[in-house]
Amino acid sequence: MLFSDVIYSDVLHKMNINVLSSGIAVGLNKWLSPDEIAKICIDCKADVIVVQNEAFLKKILLIQHKLPELRTIIQIDGDPPLSDKRRLHRTHKKIILSWEEMIVLGHNLTDDRLRDRLKKVAINQVCTIIYTSGANETPKGVMISHDNLTWCAKTSMGLIRAPGFNRMPAPGEEILISVLPLSSISAQIIDIYYTLCVVGTLCISSNKNLLTQGDAFFDTVFDVQPTVLFAPTLIYERIFHKLRNLKRSMSGIQKIVLDWSSCTLRDKHLNEQKKIKATRKLNQWQTALAKNTVTKKYKEMLGFTSRTVFFSRGAPMAREVLRFLSGYDIVVHETFGQTENCGLLTANIPKRYCKIGSTGRPVPGVKMNIEQTTIATPFTEGLDAETGEIVCTGRNMFMGYLNKEMETREVIPSEEQCLRLGDLGFIDLDGFTVVIGKQDTFITLASGQVLSPLRIEQLIRLELPCVSQALVIGENQDHLTTLLTLDTIITEETGVPSSDLTEESQKWFRYSRFNVKTVADVIESLDQGLRHVIQAGIDRVNQSARTTINMISDWRILHNQFTYQN
Repeated sequence: MLFSDVIYSDVLHKMNINVLSSGIAVGLNKWLSPDEIAKICIDCKADVIVVQNEAFLKKILLIQHKLPELRTIIQIDGDPPLSDKRRLHRTHKKIILSWEEMIVLGHNLTDDRLRDRLKKVAINQVCTIIYTSGANETPKGVMISHDNLTWCAKTSMGLIRAPGFNRMPAPGEEILISVLPLSSISAQIIDIYYTLCVVGTLCISSNKNLLTQGDAFFDTVFDVQPTVLFAPTLIYERIFHKLRNLKRSMSGIQKIVLDWSSCTLRDKHLNEQKKIKATRKLNQWQTALAKNTVTKKYKEMLGFTSRTVFFSRGAPMAREVLRFLSGYDIVVHETFGQTENCGLLTANIPKRYCKIGSTGRPVPGVKMNIEQTTIATPFTEGLDAETGEIVCTGRNMFMGYLNKEMETREVIPSEEQCLRLGDLGFIDLDGFTVVIGKQDTFITLASGQVLSPLRIEQLIRLELPCVSQALVIGENQDHLTTLLTLDTIITEETGVPSSDLTEESQKWFRYSRFNVKTVADVIESLDQGLRHVIQAGIDRVNQSARTTINMISDWRILHNQFTYQN
């Protein structure tokens, strides 16, 4: 059991447990409450828990009396308090070790012990357990086998670098940044196992809030200059706002040159997606000039190189973001997958195919179908294919839910042996998969119309850069309302959002002639004219609505962000 932020010892410990010691590694989200941690530890019968520091240790000590299987707690950073070690051993006969003490114990073991354990490793055994987020239900332990991980790691090599590239990366040439927590299976496959396969370099930032602090992310990227960026939609939206703000500060001539360059590159990438090749030498010359002179400067200023490939996972990205970034030669390849299929189901592959607005085609070796369903789906503009449930099978399919046989049979019916998780989508005429979402994410209005709030929430974040989160509500109502949270500074010690606005948010408000520094200042200034500034952004979002019932009729700014705790 691993309970920490993403640090190098976390990566090493997962590798040692999974591969070398024939053990089973389980990652814990650091935001879990003590009761949730206890339930997961009891469910997986955790006998060894590895914590990062004394703060994480205290959380485990609060619940250790509920864990009958627990024998040892290992603290990575620093020495655990001697009083805690003595008390725990005296009362419960359990021991606490520092990372250095654990290393010494390992050196005292003979090589025969290690070889015996390695001989017992089989490809059809459980290698790691990933617990689902549990947003709508109790977290379930997803059992991933050794074969799942090795097959996905090998497949990811073909997706990221081969066969579209002339050669595989040389040892140490591939550089990755660990952005996502290692409690995510897709992060494990890319950050750990893909990096091992290509003998690459994994860079882990000392800043714990890389996802939520834009400055920390851009500083890390500039220092590392990664060749692969595997990140969620949030990161690419930050890059979008960064480049747009940079353009806003330019002079008129600079904007004209940048607009020409971006338009040229954007058309080039869109034509490649449509299999249209430039036939005139003038077009080829213009593209080369735009790529190697103008946009290259801004791309390198962020820390990216000509060899960097970009992948996104999670929620689908807005087309506006994808098109804008392609003008800076940042072509984002969207992927799709769930924990149960190791996060690897469909993907756009660099140098082979990439279509804006889709999650690509099924990865080689995976069979995927769209089966008819009676579930009402949102209106999709230009839809000329049949919408249904996404069903798949392949060597990336998990072994089942831990201690939950009935739930396993629900998603993998024994007569079909296909994975059904309720995700809806369709395959367009070009063979690309478009994911719509799950039924529980849709909104059904009083009129009976079904819509997906994802598109509206994306547009709100694009039109209002000061907004960190947007939640559209309107179930069984005759109008839509949205709750907004502002982009605030994350407290580094606790990881909890503060009430102070980020520098980017303050700049945006100053551009609108309002000098505000906290969320309270923004709320107080609403009646002084700031409401019209926010409403102007909402009005721009409403311009893309099909009908008036799809427009946002009201909005509220909340004092606090949506977090796992609240």
